[in-house]
Amino acid sequence: MKKKVKKEIVIKTSLIKKLLIFLIIILVILTFLWISVNFIGGSENKKLQGELGSIGIMGFDPETGIYFPEECNEENFTVSWDSIFKESSENITIINNSDCTRYLLYKNISDIYYIITGVSMDGFGIRNLSVISFYTKLTSEGITDLESFDSANINQGGFDNFIDDLARGDLTENRSLDINITASADSEFSDNFRIDTGNFLDFGDSYGFTDNQAKAAGFVFKYIQIDYFHQIIGIEKTVNTTQTSNIPDVILYGSKRHDSVIYLEDYFDNLGFGSDELIFSYLVNKSGEFTLDMHDYYLHPVDFSTESTIGGIFLVNITLSYSGFENITSNNFNVKIYGCLDPDEKDIFEKRTSRNLSTSSMDHCVNNGTVREYYCKTNKILYSDFACENGYCDSGRCFINQEPDFESSECGDLVWEMNTNYILDIEECFDDEEDDVLIFKWEYPKDVSGNNTNITVKRNSTELILKPRKNWIGEAYFYIYANDSYNEEKSKVNCYIVQNQEDEESSEGDSGDEEVVLEENTSESVFKILYPNPEGTDITIFLGDEKTFSIANDDCDSIEWYLNEELVESDSKMYKAVGLEKGNYTVRVKIVRGDEIIDKTWNLFIEESVEEGRERIFNTGDVIFYTIVVVILVIIALILILLMSEKKSKNKKVKIGFGFVVVGDEKGKNNPSSIPGGN
Repeated sequence: MKKKVKKEIVIKTSLIKKLLIFLIIILVILTFLWISVNFIGGSENKKLQGELGSIGIMGFDPETGIYFPEECNEENFTVSWDSIFKESSENITIINNSDCTRYLLYKNISDIYYIITGVSMDGFGIRNLSVISFYTKLTSEGITDLESFDSANINQGGFDNFIDDLARGDLTENRSLDINITASADSEFSDNFRIDTGNFLDFGDSYGFTDNQAKAAGFVFKYIQIDYFHQIIGIEKTVNTTQTSNIPDVILYGSKRHDSVIYLEDYFDNLGFGSDELIFSYLVNKSGEFTLDMHDYYLHPVDFSTESTIGGIFLVNITLSYSGFENITSNNFNVKIYGCLDPDEKDIFEKRTSRNLSTSSMDHCVNNGTVREYYCKTNKILYSDFACENGYCDSGRCFINQEPDFESSECGDLVWEMNTNYILDIEECFDDEEDDVLIFKWEYPKDVSGNNTNITVKRNSTELILKPRKNWIGEAYFYIYANDSYNEEKSKVNCYIVQNQEDEESSEGDSGDEEVVLEENTSESVFKILYPNPEGTDITIFLGDEKTFSIANDDCDSIEWYLNEELVESDSKMYKAVGLEKGNYTVRVKIVRGDEIIDKTWNLFIEESVEEGRERIFNTGDVIFYTIVVVILVIIALILILLMSEKKSKNKKVKIGFGFVVVGDEKGKNNPSSIPGGN
């Protein structure tokens, strides 16, 4: 028996030791991986650096920093992406304007958006390249705004201002800290920022977003680098500027700005490289048709702006000079312009005429709901037919039909006494700004019919006769409609049936000797808030929902509604709380009749419908680190078990089954009865 016990102890101890050795090997491997991820990294320009690595942004080689796409092609953009994000550049969306001074790159993984917005500014002797990188969560509106950008609007001022304001930190919150990468770079990292386009107007710009309710939450990293800077100390002027060849005739298509049509360096010598003292002027035989402009003092390109002309043939010459020196005038050359003017630029709500050199076409209605809009493409006049959505076409342009407006103060809440009828004129319930002919109808709620409703509705022309059930007091509602042949407006009519205010109670006593006592002031109504809705005082809704508060009082001089003690509505029996942020609010209604004032207060709680707080995002380094912690804890636990097992093996008694055996004791050898079943 002793041998069996010893063998069992040896086997258990051996297994624990083997498991310890295995876990220690795993610990060494995990530690090496963790060091590799956090300190060694892959290539030199992809080292993880501090907090940037924890949010999925690469650390940067001090010598190279971020790679900027100097050429506008997919290869350069993907290399730039890979120098910033750990997330692969595969399947990224790339948007840029024609000269690549603005670009937008983004990619979606699960519910995280990786975004790069880049700006490249070239100027005299200086080039400033910057990039703002997001690693963020977006609301659906934020995604809509992001995906609304394309090559047509990425160069708009709104996009530029958005990047500039974000770079200055105007739209970020919480902490910012500097991360020194190179001496020639300015870098900032901001954690836990929120961007709310609903507040963009506070900065004086809506940034051109399609939806002003977009929100983003996450991280932002800004990196600004000045590539080079040089200054020309002096310029040697050459006064013997000469024309070496004639400027040829120019042909231009389209009424627009034509950049760099000719380069004066091709036709003149000794223009003075880089000198801004060169005077440029020109002469056109028909003034005001178009303009010329020289915008650079190196290659001296000349731009032609023909936005205001439909075209023609013009005679032009150019004069160049330095102050105090002789003018040099070029040969006369012809400029042929084949233009096209579209004053409304496809605006379906404007009637205009598109013109080119050969014809003109005026916008007109194809039918009652479609407009034919003429527009220019280069020098040609084309057209497209557009549907006048929510409206109609008249006199060559679309009009938006204004739907009938429900007069809620007149018909939204009706209060009358029991056992009496109420006559409602539907015409008085709607106002149509365009005086369209309205067609009316009404209906019970879907779960109510004329057989079981507390109020019976009968129609006589435009009048509705409302008859409550006999002796019934309470609330009911039904719907009325107004249709102007374009839109139909559905509105809810609330009905409040109250007790007769002039009811007088009279009763006879049980005996002729008893006196009947009548309450005083029974002919006057008690001033109180009638049928407050909702009935309770504590109301909870979710963020984005709305809540309507109402009363049924008509016997008052004024009604005022307060949100957090600020007046938000007056002279109305209802107030709708809509568009409020998360938080706690008080809604109070105050009504006045003569010298009497009464009020009612509701507590409104607005909560998020999903779990609050920003989700913790773990990267590879985090996962490895916490795995190491778990392995260490398991190793410690196994060592404790091993020590306890060896300690027990040295004791006199080793626990087996349901009894004990004495090990190393002479009594144990000669006393088998100490083992259960040993007799």
